[in-house]
Amino acid sequence: MAQCSPISPALRAMQARDRYIHARFPGFPRSARDLADVPAVLKAAAIYFDDGLVELARELLWMASESHGGAEALWLARLELAFLARDCEDYATCEGQFLERYPFTQHFGAVRQLGDDLANEAQCWTPPKGWLRHSNPSAACLRACLLSAPVIAHPAMQKAAA
Repeated sequence: MAQCSPISPALRAMQARDRYIHARFPGFPRSARDLADVPAVLKAAAIYFDDGLVELARELLWMASESHGGAEALWLARLELAFLARDCEDYATCEGQFLERYPFTQHFGAVRQLGDDLANEAQCWTPPKGWLRHSNPSAACLRACLLSAPVIAHPAMQKAAA
């Protein structure tokens, strides 16, 4: 009779994580391997956000950035989400982690400006459907960096995004 070899703790942990991801996120991602597909993660997070599932979008971006921390776009999306959710505490935390991880990023000025804009805002604000369909030039710059697509923004921010 053949003996089964025991499953390693690392494999067991990976399987548990995959089961959690499959149960937690409707549609995408289905496993930890899917978190490596940065464009798909960004698209799924945008859909979750647009559907009002802000915490789900936040968790997806967090998991993907922790799994694949080298993807600057994931960190920019985390900052964008914190900005849109008007979560000053989360933005400050993400900003600190982002600038620690990417101290020489070309997006330094836009990230700082967006944080300052958020901190200086005194009024209640509801994020629009669709990400960054408003006139904040710093936010538009971050969005352009994420999508690599032109947006209408202040000329100085367009230059920073180039």
